[in-house]
Amino acid sequence: MPTTKGYLIKTGISGGLDLYFGNGSFGMMPSSGASIIIEYIVHGGEAGNLIDAKDLTFKFQSEGTDSTGQTYDLNKILELECSLAPKMGAYPETIKTTKLIAPLASKSFVLAHPDNYEYFLSRYGLFSYLDAYNTTDDGYLDDDNIIYLFMLPNTKKKLTKNKDYFSLDINEFFFSSDEKNGILGLLENSGQQMVTTEVQIVEPIAKYYRMDIKIRYFEGYSKTNIFTEIRAKVSDYLMNITRRDRLPKSDLIAIIEGVDGVDSVNIRFVSETEETARKNGYYTSTTTTVTPSTPTLETIGNGKQKFVFFKRTTTTANVNFAPGAPLPESVIGLDSFGDIILGKQEVAMFRGGWKDQTGIVVPDDARTGEMAALSVYFDEPPVQNTIYSTIQTQNRKSM
Repeated sequence: MPTTKGYLIKTGISGGLDLYFGNGSFGMMPSSGASIIIEYIVHGGEAGNLIDAKDLTFKFQSEGTDSTGQTYDLNKILELECSLAPKMGAYPETIKTTKLIAPLASKSFVLAHPDNYEYFLSRYGLFSYLDAYNTTDDGYLDDDNIIYLFMLPNTKKKLTKNKDYFSLDINEFFFSSDEKNGILGLLENSGQQMVTTEVQIVEPIAKYYRMDIKIRYFEGYSKTNIFTEIRAKVSDYLMNITRRDRLPKSDLIAIIEGVDGVDSVNIRFVSETEETARKNGYYTSTTTTVTPSTPTLETIGNGKQKFVFFKRTTTTANVNFAPGAPLPESVIGLDSFGDIILGKQEVAMFRGGWKDQTGIVVPDDARTGEMAALSVYFDEPPVQNTIYSTIQTQNRKSM
């Protein structure tokens, strides 16, 4: 309509944003000399995030006035409560990040493909890992319009003083329900989603392991200092890893060999799945089949329904095995090298709270000389620290 007040914002050809108003035929044209007021939100990014505490309070710094001009202390009149603490703020993306995600942007500013979702969400800097995908190649056609989001939060931003991977609350490694709803709301409010596309957030599957590290160390070095540095380096590695297919022991071995006083390292990963299977004497095998069926109308949430033309059936069976027999890699999550194999929805967690094959609970801690989520064992006696061993260590570090 010629009298409709409206505007359009688009990315400028040479950078920045271009603001378009009506031309008199499509939308109202601003009169000559009209004032254009632009409002936008300014925030502190990560600095504005607050913890999920129930005792958060706010205080008015300015006084309020009534219609007569009388001033009042608003803190004595109004009481504020925080129902949902702000915790998803982020600083602007880095140039490096922009270069990585720019090719994923939609040229039409529409969230149509998984790449577009990764571009849109990556700009918020909330994730240590983000994978948007569909399942158009699995033979199950009824979910081909669904974009699945597998997301892990950037836990490094949640670390406080005297906290590391092994002491951080385990819930902090995953998004909360409020955070996931906030992400879905962000996508919906963007106005860029296609009407025929659905979005589902994939629940990560935590696969628990413990890490046994055996150290041969040089005489004259403090075992306490070596353990402290190993814990710090392992924690830093686990907080920064982004690889999603495997977790190789060689990465950690190379890192620990750089610790002063360490001569050689051996690492073993122990899987909760294998320990449980050996305790029970069997493991569970899962099989999924997809077959055509009579179309049925099913509720898919948010007040929506759709016709389903295929039936997906999942069956489980217990498989017995002899004591000490090798178990399938796909079951225990460890390959022939002892490296961790990760499925598409799985997350390797080196934390305790689960039982080994003898029924003993693995402590959720890092310790020396005893079983824990991270165990460091020192081989005794220490290696004699000669001039030749020192030169060899220096040569190794310089390679």
